[in-house]
Amino acid sequence: MSEFTNFESAPEQSPQTRQYARAQKTRNRNGLLVFLIIFCLIAGIVLAVGVNNLTTEKATFGQMEATPEAIPTATPYLELGGTAPDITSFDNPVVAIAQNMNSAVVGVRTSVAAFEVGLPLQEVDYAYGSGFVVSKDGYIVTNHHVIADADRYTVILSDGTEYEAELIGSDTYSDIAVLKIDATDEDLTVSPIGDSDSVLVGELAVAIGSPLGEYLSNTVTVGYISAVNRDLDGSTFLQTDAAINPGNSGGPLMNSKGEVIGINALKAYLAGFDEYGIPIATEGIGFAIPINAAMEVVEQIISTGWVERPGIEISYYPMTSDDAYIWDVPFGALVDEVTPGGPADIAGIRVNDIITAVNSEDLEDPEALPDMIKDAGVGAKVTLSVWRETEKKRMDIDVTVGDLNALD
Repeated sequence: MSEFTNFESAPEQSPQTRQYARAQKTRNRNGLLVFLIIFCLIAGIVLAVGVNNLTTEKATFGQMEATPEAIPTATPYLELGGTAPDITSFDNPVVAIAQNMNSAVVGVRTSVAAFEVGLPLQEVDYAYGSGFVVSKDGYIVTNHHVIADADRYTVILSDGTEYEAELIGSDTYSDIAVLKIDATDEDLTVSPIGDSDSVLVGELAVAIGSPLGEYLSNTVTVGYISAVNRDLDGSTFLQTDAAINPGNSGGPLMNSKGEVIGINALKAYLAGFDEYGIPIATEGIGFAIPINAAMEVVEQIISTGWVERPGIEISYYPMTSDDAYIWDVPFGALVDEVTPGGPADIAGIRVNDIITAVNSEDLEDPEALPDMIKDAGVGAKVTLSVWRETEKKRMDIDVTVGDLNALD
């Protein structure tokens, strides 16, 4: 088995994870992801005074750093992304990439207020990660877990210039955060944005970031794309063997053109144990969030400070046809948990209900239920066809889709 690590604090998992019909529990029950621990990784070393212990906690599904009341007004259209460097040496394009794009990569240092009896309030360093510039007016993209739980954010450019940054918004589900610094466009190099959908296995992969902290800032590591569309805990990643270490999190993964194709976020660190119980470390197994998906979130955060996530607040077990045959029940999505006070609970959905259709469309693949809810959109009323075992009958229940990030 492999385990994945996050090298700093992440938000605490709530007892009732707010899922819009996610099928995570099913995969656990079917043994497909048994013992797989996913943490939003690689932000950096926790730099608290006298502390070098690294913690790992899974981010709460759908939780935002901002609150609905704090959503800023929409901003005008903003052009994101810069121009790719002019690369003439195709035998080794990494030199040109490093020379041209190092200045687009930044360090992200966070700090927290510390209380100590008998002393005034102090600010201490909390964590260190990476990020990259996406606009001339100072928008910076990084991972959510780089900035999670911090009180203050500092962006360090490649020349050592430091800026206090404003947190525009942060989304735990996608592990994306956006900061903004007050800098002139002459001071900034904007990262060119590539197309992660066109990435192929075997392509060159260049990671730039600050492994092990600020003193190794703008380190360049090189490898290849090991896999695309790698599914981990319901999210899709690019897999690379380019060296990624604590502090790289939030930094860019680039292609041979110097374009950002991913955001470094995860690293496998444990392959298992040998016959004596000694841990076996992994090598060259890192993961990056595909840039196409990431930029959709970035644009929403910049525009509204918020990422809308349609959901009805249930978790469920995707049944197989064999399950339905053995239990002599209709085929569909078996409701495993209903969040009290959520849209499904208000509408009357109960644990052990089997959802068989959405808006009269048969649920031929229970794994598709989240997408069907998402496609309906926040505020839409969807009709769920439900089989209720206790009453031995089918019924239609109207549920109003909510925004998971706005729900208590």
